[in-house]
Amino acid sequence: MDENPKKLALNLSERIHHGIAFGAILGATLGSIDALVIAVWGDRIPIVLPAIIIGTCLSAGGLLGATVGIAWRAIRRAKNVQNANDIALGIRHACVVGCIVGACVLFLERGRLGYETFTANFTGLSPLLAGLAVAWCVAAFASRSRSGGNLWLVVCVAVFCTVWQPVSRLYDAPLFSAISLFANATLAGLMLTVYFVGRRLAGKSHTRQPRLNESPAVMAPFVIAAAGCAASVALLSALAQSPLDTTSASRDTRTATVDQPDIILIVMDTVRADRMSVYDHSAPTTPNLDAFAQNAVVFQNAIAPSSWTLPTHASMFTGLMPSEHGADNIRTRDGSWTIRPLSSERETLAETLADAGYRTGAVVSNTACLSREFGVHRGFAFYDDVTNPSLAAAKPGVITPAAWICHWLQLDAPEWKKGWSRSAEEINEQVIAWLDREPNKPCFLFINYLDAHAPYHERPKFKQILAGFAETERNPHVQPSAADDLDRYDQEIAYLDDRIGALFENLKDRNRFDNAIIIVTSDHGEAFGEHGQLGHGKTLYQEEIHVPLIVRAPGMTGRVDLTPPISLTSMPELILSLAGGLSTDGREYAIEDWTVLAELRQTSLPVLLHEPVPVARALFDGTFTKLITDAKGENRLFDLRTDPNELVDTSADRIELVRHALLAASEWMTRLVRHTESDDGLPISSDLTDQLKSLGYLR
Repeated sequence: MDENPKKLALNLSERIHHGIAFGAILGATLGSIDALVIAVWGDRIPIVLPAIIIGTCLSAGGLLGATVGIAWRAIRRAKNVQNANDIALGIRHACVVGCIVGACVLFLERGRLGYETFTANFTGLSPLLAGLAVAWCVAAFASRSRSGGNLWLVVCVAVFCTVWQPVSRLYDAPLFSAISLFANATLAGLMLTVYFVGRRLAGKSHTRQPRLNESPAVMAPFVIAAAGCAASVALLSALAQSPLDTTSASRDTRTATVDQPDIILIVMDTVRADRMSVYDHSAPTTPNLDAFAQNAVVFQNAIAPSSWTLPTHASMFTGLMPSEHGADNIRTRDGSWTIRPLSSERETLAETLADAGYRTGAVVSNTACLSREFGVHRGFAFYDDVTNPSLAAAKPGVITPAAWICHWLQLDAPEWKKGWSRSAEEINEQVIAWLDREPNKPCFLFINYLDAHAPYHERPKFKQILAGFAETERNPHVQPSAADDLDRYDQEIAYLDDRIGALFENLKDRNRFDNAIIIVTSDHGEAFGEHGQLGHGKTLYQEEIHVPLIVRAPGMTGRVDLTPPISLTSMPELILSLAGGLSTDGREYAIEDWTVLAELRQTSLPVLLHEPVPVARALFDGTFTKLITDAKGENRLFDLRTDPNELVDTSADRIELVRHALLAASEWMTRLVRHTESDDGLPISSDLTDQLKSLGYLR
């Protein structure tokens, strides 16, 4: 007999409310577990993300419950259920099954779309299949159980889905390796144990079903969600990356006098000299540095020791070439490529200045190449290499609803926002905060800006300023497809110059500008197809190694331009000489004859395991003649005075000059103390590996 309309409407409302309440409880529980796991294992997770995940799961669970409540009439007829308690219990079972099936479907689909450890060599496929089999058994058991207390079943499946990916990364190995088989068997055994124990406990459970109008049933989803948010935020705060700060235990052996100058080293990552108006680029890309250079020394031909970040910075900090300090790409004993950190045996400029009583600090944006894991932090009492947590850059590190939510949030995010680096404005905020901590003590401050690094994006303010120069300043040797990137690159340089100008104003406001030694330089340039390459770390042509170097010291008046080539390995000697009274080890870097000024390990070349790593080198003779010699035995000679774009190779016409240069390079290599090629690099964290891959430094 059909129910009367009034009773039917009331029953429908009750069913919907009941389904929403219980579905929301399940969703809030799953979301809370998801949020807790990404707080522990995720990378660059902002504080707001756990609330988004929990809120989304809670809403999805409520929607699932409402759908079950609406559809229950059809389910009731199929199962011939008449009792009101059976209806309530059935709705709960259906919500449990729906939640489990939904989680498993998302889990499988996200894995299919790709996470490295899921697709590579079928790693972890066995525990995935075992887990899905257990999830199917749990769902089937939930649909038959007479108990309403099935929340633990969702917890069981949610925990498995969320921890599978982090656990899989712990033993990244082929499917049939011993470690993988052992891990798979252990995980399968654990899941079966939980299943049977839970089944036994559920069989003994006879908890009273709460009525819909009872406050615990109504408030429970929100209590669970609030608890999950609070716990996730607490974990994120406790595990948040923080700057290295050993100020209280610094290695000062004496106190610098208050009249000693501050030393500020500013490195504009990826900025080539010829795109700066201070180096005669006709577009006004660097008006603030133009003004800064009016009372400074401008080195017109500064050469970076390498065409990528880590070896150049290590050279600037030690005064050594990459083959001497060893911080570079290397091949390990198993034949793979990795990155070797700076040896602790090499004393750094920061250590020297710290021993002299200077307060030392660094704030870096390129946390991929300048991570403390690579040893470049040594000597800095404060080293801020914190990555930038944001919704656009978050990596949950799991195959769960959180991964989908992050994916959806990031679909419309501009590509440049998906990075992990901090902008120049954010870097300046940290710099000023550190300076203000001890305003009266001389400091050595190192600043690294990454804004000019790819991917480039438009800066509307500076696009308008540079609009009249974009077409006229396009180099005919630039690839047409890279011309727009070159325009955006100029805009990034202009933005960076603007932020450096703001930093200078802050220094002036604090009376720390006029009495400071300020050096502005770059670690390498950027290619836009001039020699068939894009980016950097590919060649030793001028577009990748010719960098700015502007030095201002107290009392300097007027601009002085120095044209002889100079290597950035001169940085320690230059800074210590300007600081006064501090000696170096006596190394001389003056270019008098053929000298190796830049090196690049050619990781793109195929190499057998027993062979040494191929290294290309650039030599200069002090009169703007340049020789590039590579591991394949090819030599290219250029006269930079008449051929600044390095288009005409004159090596065939000047054989004796090439022979003299190669002899000088050979003698230099026999003198230097290098690391053995068999040395293994430091194990790199997964987050740092991702950052290095995003910049193109690891494959």
